[in-house]
Amino acid sequence: MRRFFAPVGVLWLALLTVVLLTGCTQSRAQKLAARADKVETALTRERDRVLELPAGPERSARLDHLSSLNLQLRAANISRVAAPRLLTGEQVDMAFDVLDEVYGTINWNIPLAPSDTRAKPLPDLFTGAGLDFNRFTAAPMTQPAPAQPPPAK
Repeated sequence: MRRFFAPVGVLWLALLTVVLLTGCTQSRAQKLAARADKVETALTRERDRVLELPAGPERSARLDHLSSLNLQLRAANISRVAAPRLLTGEQVDMAFDVLDEVYGTINWNIPLAPSDTRAKPLPDLFTGAGLDFNRFTAAPMTQPAPAQPPPAK
């Protein structure tokens, strides 16, 4: 009886190892989604902290700042879902690189005051409405042909 259970135990161990190794890998989109969740959690915590401040212009300015960051986060999340549907291959990778930077920028700017000079700007390929997909799909710029010298006479 023991001889039967030893191979079955090894088989279960091998199966468990395969499941853990393949089941734990995440796509780039899943990693960005997890990062977005962390940024959203940080935004929520900061909003809750600011709501505990006494009412006044500073609190109002901070809440406006956090609302702006929240809108940027929503636009980034929509862009993250849309990128694989609107772009192809390397364009998706580039879009995900930009979105990774966007999430980092939003996270960096959360604790800063609205007028803080340490605030980071969003990447050029990201507007207030999300990724500028037209710039990803535009035809690559080609170099002009070198000028030909005039023929010798």
